[in-house]
Amino acid sequence: MTSKPFKVIIAGGSIAGLSLALMLEKNGVDFLVLEAYPSIAPQVGASIGLLPNGLRILELGCYESVMELAEYPVDKVLFRDSRGGIIRCFENFNQNMTGRHGYPIVFFERRMLIQILYDKIQDKSKVLTSQRVQSVHTSESHVTVITKEGQTYAGDIVVGADGIHSTVRRQMWEEAKEKDSSWIDPSEENVEGNLTSVFNENFSFLVPSGPGEKTYWFLEALAKEYWDDQITPIIRFSDLYEYKTNSVYASLPEYVYKRWYFQRTITIGDSCHKFEPLTGQGGNSAIETAAALTNHLMDALGSNLCQSLSTVDISLAFEKRPECLETPLLKLIARYATPYYPIQFIPFYDELFRVPTTRGITGLLLYVGYLLIAFVAFRLLFVASTVNGTWALVRQAIRDQSIKMEELEAPLHRLLVLAGQNRHYKCCTSCRQCYH
Repeated sequence: MTSKPFKVIIAGGSIAGLSLALMLEKNGVDFLVLEAYPSIAPQVGASIGLLPNGLRILELGCYESVMELAEYPVDKVLFRDSRGGIIRCFENFNQNMTGRHGYPIVFFERRMLIQILYDKIQDKSKVLTSQRVQSVHTSESHVTVITKEGQTYAGDIVVGADGIHSTVRRQMWEEAKEKDSSWIDPSEENVEGNLTSVFNENFSFLVPSGPGEKTYWFLEALAKEYWDDQITPIIRFSDLYEYKTNSVYASLPEYVYKRWYFQRTITIGDSCHKFEPLTGQGGNSAIETAAALTNHLMDALGSNLCQSLSTVDISLAFEKRPECLETPLLKLIARYATPYYPIQFIPFYDELFRVPTTRGITGLLLYVGYLLIAFVAFRLLFVASTVNGTWALVRQAIRDQSIKMEELEAPLHRLLVLAGQNRHYKCCTSCRQCYH
């Protein structure tokens, strides 16, 4: 727990904002959540998939409630073609996922998770509804937030967890333009393009099941155009659509901004990284960035016990964002090697006994040395085989089958006698199976 006053203003009371608020409260850091909607868990959005990387963080008191409401984890995964035929089926998926990562995959309503996070916050007076952020002003010592309703709130930092149309992000960009025009990449200021992930040629379906016999579906296209498409051999898309409880047509922007912060302002969740829904990582990544921000902020507060954090101190804490698989080598491993790993527990980054570090030029020299040794060994083996006639013998055997079994029986018999395997040799020479 920190002993000096430090207050975090959080714009947005959804998954990212409430996750951050709960983590700050558990670490004794003051906070204030400003939510634009009149209620905390409105029926906005459909389902959410929680994956192991998100569930492990929800161990801060939410995991049991999530599993209770989700009712059951994903235990069977089916990939189907455009006619509903099965391409690949994964049985016992829950056992394998839990064995690998320690947690299952579950789907349930998004508002349920928001309600769970809100219920776990002890001081509800720090979560205000009907307070839509309108402007943000930063000074050397604090930040001031003004809402559309005319209220003013002050804190040490402001965190934008207000989604893809983030007001905090826009205010941050405008302030950065005035103070440091090179801070924000101009090409990132209008990222509103659509990106469609496809399993069919120009459209995709995602159909997870949820609690209470509910089925969630996502169609990245106009529904009527694919009315008769098969989901399974006996279920069409129209069958799902006719029994819908609610639906939303929305564009699907996808982006990861290069700059997530400026001075005393930072963005998390969809405000700084928005993923398309087929991966199921949107909400999980929001929870992860909230946890990463909390960890770095607590480190900064712990190293400055005698004084308040300056803008430079806060910027240094904000710089430490989560690492991504951004190198071509790691992408190659993730795509082509990881699916063939044996089913065993794979630790998360912070669970490793020792944090991986690059060996720099030493590592490069070692790799080059290993390759040279392997090349020399292969070359020597090839030359030796050529000199002693092995390759010539192989070519002769392939060409005209001139090597007779009788020519090998006498030397083979002597070898097996030395090995004490006379009985096995007699069986082999009688049936001749071990020579083929």
